Amino acid sequence: MAEREAVIDYVYWYSDVPAPPALRELSVNAEQVFGYPMDAWNEDPYFWQRLLHPEDAEKAIAATWRSTLDGVPYDITYRMVTRDSRLIWIHDTAEVERDDTEMGELWRGTWTVIEEPSD
Repeated sequence: MAEREAVIDYVYWYSDVPAPPALRELSVNAEQVFGYPMDAWNEDPYFWQRLLHPEDAEKAIAATWRSTLDGVPYDITYRMVTRDSRLIWIHDTAEVERDDTEMGELWRGTWTVIEEPSD
């Protein structure tokens, strides 16, 4: 997959488990990438879900659930909509940091903006 990625920018994120992740912390460059002020992200931990392209939302959210239940990292590509209505492709990788609970404790992930996949 690395050969198809043309990294424009990235956003690190952390959230509580269970899925789908409610963002707990987000790197400040999210404002630059998506165009929304940090307050929008901080006031609504599920704000990221509203930015998912409608055709990709179910796939993206289902990946978080599968990963939580199976205990394996996920690696998925989908589209998100920026504040100025541009569609951007996101390569989302994340894993659950495990603790003593069945579901784990914390998601750690990265959204990387990539060129539109050719496949």
